[in-house]
Amino acid sequence: MIVGSDYLTLWNIRREFGEIHTSILWSIIQSSPVFIAKISQDSSLIASCGKYDKLLKIWDRISFGESSLFDLTYLLHPSSITNLRWKRHDYNNLPKNDEYTNTLYSLGRDSVLRIWSSYNYEKKHIIQHWGSLDLYEETCKRKGRRFVNIVDDYLVTHALRTALGKLYSQELIEIQKRQPDLAIVADENANISVFAIENLSQNPPKLINITKLKSLKFYPKAFVSNPQYINFAETIMDPNGNLSVVIHDLNGVIR
Repeated sequence: MIVGSDYLTLWNIRREFGEIHTSILWSIIQSSPVFIAKISQDSSLIASCGKYDKLLKIWDRISFGESSLFDLTYLLHPSSITNLRWKRHDYNNLPKNDEYTNTLYSLGRDSVLRIWSSYNYEKKHIIQHWGSLDLYEETCKRKGRRFVNIVDDYLVTHALRTALGKLYSQELIEIQKRQPDLAIVADENANISVFAIENLSQNPPKLINITKLKSLKFYPKAFVSNPQYINFAETIMDPNGNLSVVIHDLNGVIR
């Protein structure tokens, strides 16, 4: 577990004989308090930034065990960073280390979702900008707020398999073949745009492809009225293959 404050601290949490034990693996003081800190699914990378930071820190873990060491890379953004997320994989079918690369999403106040690919080349860790999605879809009038939720490819695949078991749809079959991640972009009035992002986490990295799939309208009671800032909890799937997500407006509304 990664915890941010004046320090960035990596904790090891383990269960032994029915009891929970914790220990600090690594901790380092920060130049400004940590606003966001996210750790990759394989615990090899940490992304962190301070409030109003334009400089994203990527901590590459170079040793594992009772103590850890990290290399640091800086990624400059044109505007302050408002959210971070590492791509996740199916816990029941995790890829081997040499079969994937870690993918990071960063969102800035400019409403651009940036996609970063992290991989090793000739024993060197490289992380580079791999693509972007403008949440305004090239709209000239950049008015109102935009929010985005990412649904990982394995969840999309399971959900489409469930849907195709109930009805035949050539459109859904074509999407399933592409195995994309989905970026679901919403505005203040619950208008939704769904984008497919393909070729993420390939090793070696491949050029990603971003295409718009559909425009939708949220049922009013399922969305937040006049949201200021929205946090999307991780999308989950129930035993029947249905997807759910909690939408939290920090003004105090949860859907």
